[in-house]
Amino acid sequence: MKYKLDNFSRSKSMNDIHSRFNAEAEELEVVETIPIEVEQPVNTGPCILISVSYDGSKRKALCKLYDPEKNKVYFWYDNIGHKPYCLSDLSPDKLKRHPVVTHPGFSRIEVVEKYDPLSDRVVRMSKIIAEDPLSIGGKRRSIRELLPKAWEARIRYHNCYIYDRQLVPGLFYRIRDGDLELVPYNVPEDVKKGILKFFRDEPDEVIRLLDEWHPLFLCPAPSIPRLAVDIEVFSPEPDRIPEPSEAAYPVICIAFASSDGLRKVFLLRREGFEFGDKPESLPDDVELVFFDSEKEMFIETFKLLQTYPVILTFNGDKFDLRYLKQRALNIGIPSRDIPILLGRQSTHVLKGVHIDLYRFFAN
Repeated sequence: MKYKLDNFSRSKSMNDIHSRFNAEAEELEVVETIPIEVEQPVNTGPCILISVSYDGSKRKALCKLYDPEKNKVYFWYDNIGHKPYCLSDLSPDKLKRHPVVTHPGFSRIEVVEKYDPLSDRVVRMSKIIAEDPLSIGGKRRSIRELLPKAWEARIRYHNCYIYDRQLVPGLFYRIRDGDLELVPYNVPEDVKKGILKFFRDEPDEVIRLLDEWHPLFLCPAPSIPRLAVDIEVFSPEPDRIPEPSEAAYPVICIAFASSDGLRKVFLLRREGFEFGDKPESLPDDVELVFFDSEKEMFIETFKLLQTYPVILTFNGDKFDLRYLKQRALNIGIPSRDIPILLGRQSTHVLKGVHIDLYRFFAN
């Protein structure tokens, strides 16, 4: 059996420390509403699960699947009614007289059994189910703040969904008649036997775990197209970085490099500058594309962003993508036509996955 228990027997002071420690993680839960519908097929071939998130407009978990055969990203929404929740050691009868049940996001209470590793016993707990993640935690007077103690209340919802559904991002799944199912990877028997001979004296539990983990370690790593993006912004003060939330100055250059060989630089024509032949310092395979208007350059940029399942930046969470989003709004591009979604601490792309390499390497 597998169990999740969050802060099962910690003191209030430890809970306070844990709350501050998780403040940034909780902020990542809040993301803009997805402005358009993306293809949601009822049946697919094998696809790579590249992302699990939460769509606030539909109040459902959202899985993004990349189809390598068709080079498309599909959306699949939860269809089992999974909702955010936390656990309490108060009985349902006590909770019915508790302020929790009057919370606007409260849905219902269920009784579940959980294994408490500290006491080595199974305990009955009340599962408090809410309509959205922020009702559980992440804002003032959330359900967890109303309870004397709460468990599994600081797990970001998409992680909770991944665990409960036993999903493994990076493995192959398919949609069959509207349901999401794993495409099993069968490890060759000779490979299994070769590994097991090193564990022949181990207990049955270890052998069972080996069978479970074989596909995770031996499944071939998928090749997913990636596009790296970097922008340059005009600044009247060369020693000051423009503020992304204001995006007051024009983007003058957007550079792209992809895993499939694309090398392209978008340049904005400006008064007082002459644009001639490509500099000799640039590699031969780099294509320069000039634009007379910033808006036109942005429209082409957004088209390109939506053709790759993975977008790479360096500090794109805090600058590049945020600046592109705000600047696009400033120059009159409707929000529905901008494939960039803002969280409090992170930035996302509509159809695929954004990876900020600055944060990745900072880990």
